[in-house]
Amino acid sequence: MTLSEKEQMLRDSVALPTAKDWALLGGPQSLVEDLNAVLARVMQEINAGRYGTLDEIAQAIYRRLKVFDIAYPEAGVTDLEARITVARFMAINYHPGFFHYFQHFDWEGGNSYIWR
Repeated sequence: MTLSEKEQMLRDSVALPTAKDWALLGGPQSLVEDLNAVLARVMQEINAGRYGTLDEIAQAIYRRLKVFDIAYPEAGVTDLEARITVARFMAINYHPGFFHYFQHFDWEGGNSYIWR
């Protein structure tokens, strides 16, 4: 198997975070499933060629997660743990090099790659 084939094999499958991965502080039981549905949907859109840049991918994810953050402010959907979960999801399911980018993406301002 070549490296390119292995990368494609990773993209063809999707591993979803658990409730423990998300480390949410509250919200309904279904919140983890809803958040995972966002990630899975964006992954489908990536594979369909909908996005051309990492910024577009990040904005698609975080714009959708923000809806849940507003609905369940006590849950911690935009906390550091959730950022790391999204970064891990992208690194495991698409490309390992994306971890750092998604961990440091500016959720609030939609600006790529900032340091906090």
